[in-house]
Amino acid sequence: LKYNANAVAETIAAAGAAAGALQANPNATEAEINGAVQQALAGLPPAPELSETDTALAYHFGVGVGYRLNDNTTLQLGYRLQAGGNLEFSGSNANGRIKSRTDLRVQFLELGFRTRF
Repeated sequence: LKYNANAVAETIAAAGAAAGALQANPNATEAEINGAVQQALAGLPPAPELSETDTALAYHFGVGVGYRLNDNTTLQLGYRLQAGGNLEFSGSNANGRIKSRTDLRVQFLELGFRTRF
């Protein structure tokens, strides 16, 4: 994504100056400060929005153990791992094209009871 570096620097400086001037005013509200910053940043072109979905190979692994408390109830402790790699999200608009890559990893530690009916 390419931007005019000078224009970006000037816009950020203007936003900082506007926020600083309002912060120096003891009566300035947070909404007024945020509004001044948003107005100064409005000159920047919008970045492309990333796609929301991707398809990738993933795997799931689980292990657990149970302790029998009585004939009908078991205390259970378990661990699960779900992971997937090379998730890629991209987007483009008139201002340029961007890509983002990430890996996904989710871990679960489970504690519970199993009951037989």
